[in-house]
Amino acid sequence: MRHGYSPGELIAKCERAGLHGITVTPTARGLVWLAKDLGDRLKTASLKRRAVAAPLPAVAVRLERWGITWGAARGLFVRAVRS
Repeated sequence: MRHGYSPGELIAKCERAGLHGITVTPTARGLVWLAKDLGDRLKTASLKRRAVAAPLPAVAVRLERWGITWGAARGLFVRAVRS
């Protein structure tokens, strides 16, 4: 993960690397960060608590894909194809 790149900069870097079909999608809004923070806090919890919380990141990502989240995107997902 590198901070500070704009979508345009990422597209230019991918093109210089010989990639095409490039899409840049803003991602990682509030719900995903909340799930990540909860997971970090539970790293030292009992196995039972970790097992209960295990599906939360996947649920957070699914809800974000459906648009059920809040806040500005704090990450960019880049998809590209190599010839």
